[in-house]
Amino acid sequence: MLFFFPDYPKETDRIVLYIRFHGENTAEVQDLHGNGKSSGYQKCGYGKQIFNVGIQALYSRYEISFGDPLGKEIEVKGETSPVGDPETEPDRSTCRDIRNGFWSEFGFHVYDPNAFRTYIHASLSELVIRGGKTANGALCEISIDEFWPIGEAPTIFQSDIDALMSVEFGQFNLDSCPSLDDIYREWNSAVSSSRVVRYTSWLVLSGLSIHLSLFLHETKNIIVLSVVGVFFGYLVAIFVENKVWQRLPRVKRHWQLLERRNSILENVSGYIENLETTHNGLLWRLQKGLCQFDSVFEDSVYVEMAEQSRRQLPYLMTKSDKYEHYIDFMNNAKRIAICNGLAEG
Repeated sequence: MLFFFPDYPKETDRIVLYIRFHGENTAEVQDLHGNGKSSGYQKCGYGKQIFNVGIQALYSRYEISFGDPLGKEIEVKGETSPVGDPETEPDRSTCRDIRNGFWSEFGFHVYDPNAFRTYIHASLSELVIRGGKTANGALCEISIDEFWPIGEAPTIFQSDIDALMSVEFGQFNLDSCPSLDDIYREWNSAVSSSRVVRYTSWLVLSGLSIHLSLFLHETKNIIVLSVVGVFFGYLVAIFVENKVWQRLPRVKRHWQLLERRNSILENVSGYIENLETTHNGLLWRLQKGLCQFDSVFEDSVYVEMAEQSRRQLPYLMTKSDKYEHYIDFMNNAKRIAICNGLAEG
């Protein structure tokens, strides 16, 4: 059984190749699933890549090398299956043609190329390794010798250290990035200034309405007219407040700070997302390897970010002010890498 994760380290999607052995000289390809039309991985090269490894695994299992005459005596068989195919045409027939063509190009004899379910067979020596690249740019032709035996893989790869040392956040001038506290402070000041405008306007208008009611009417109507004047004065004060709001210096300052912060964080977020995507979870790879050198990497914040990195959710690492933790992690990682001779200072 071979497992292939197209979006590793995310493990939600996987392509699986099942091979079963019968007796001394027969192997059966029981199934290859996870790369059908509904998966989004059809014709992306991943099936080709995993079966290339499968062929090499067969040679390893029978302890023979490519070109060995004994390969002609080993039968590899299987049966294609339409399970999971679309039920409507022309997609149904297209999937059949892709599937039967896939096995045929590896060297299998397809009994009925027009059938939705048919038998395939070949001798091991007839199977060929296919070239090309996957949708993510990786070579389909992978040597089985490139795989690490369980427990023998290095805890951290040099390519990850090289990527770490190339990280540079100084380009974003983060010292000038307004904090959320700065922005909230300006907003609260703006709201306070707005209230001053509203209540000042209301007091002025209420005073005018009461003065006019005293001047124009008899005493018995003063209270009614004053209450009406005060009420409408409040409505007018709200209108005045709304008109003045955008012109208040504190409001303008608030929007300037927010715009600057959003601009800087947009650039930082794009940079972090590119780092994480390009290196398939850079922070996760580093955290996993550097824990042996310093317990600082076992901090709960770093562990949480490592899981987000592993699941390829970089936007969670830049949410609010969390980008600061990402930068702290990378600075600590550089320090540890240099101190332990993993990288040059």
